[in-house]
Amino acid sequence: MFRQLRQPLETPRPKVWKDVVLKHTNRDKIAAINRVTRRYPWVDLKPGRRRVAHDGIADSVCIAEWGLSQV
Repeated sequence: MFRQLRQPLETPRPKVWKDVVLKHTNRDKIAAINRVTRRYPWVDLKPGRRRVAHDGIADSVCIAEWGLSQV
């Protein structure tokens, strides 16, 4: 898919995307969860029977947001 779009695949280090997406926060897991909950309320951070929000999903959404800011 990336070859068709002729876009290079980039895997940013956490410091890179957190400095952009989580600016003016503690840049921790709770900040990522709070940002995704506020900006993307339709994203299910508690899939299945989880009681606690999954920080990996929140990080993924934040990384996607960072990627969109790079285009």
